[in-house]
Amino acid sequence: MTNKVIVTGVGGRSVGAGILFALGTLQSRYTVISTDADPFSFGLYKAEYGYVIPKAGASDYCDVLNGIIKTHNVQAIFPGTIPEVEYLAKNREKIKAPLIMNLNASLVDIAADKLLVYHHLKK
Repeated sequence: MTNKVIVTGVGGRSVGAGILFALGTLQSRYTVISTDADPFSFGLYKAEYGYVIPKAGASDYCDVLNGIIKTHNVQAIFPGTIPEVEYLAKNREKIKAPLIMNLNASLVDIAADKLLVYHHLKK
């Protein structure tokens, strides 16, 4: 039995596409479910399962993601876009699977701004 994981944001040269590629080298250990808001994202068609989902922050984003989690009995989620990381950091209690990401919302906000990173590290 393999671990079932979701990788979000799997289009283009995204972090999600990189995670999808890395997990693909471990196919015997992981069943990968990919998601993206763009139906033309190549990663939707490279994973065992692919789902078009709403953009992070949409009113039904968590419900759709939780539906996929329930359908596949997902053990973990790897967010692959900055908007999803930012949204999930602030709404992690709404998601019914562990998130593989920084869960400190204030650090996520800092990391999104190079000047804030500079000032944070200078402290």
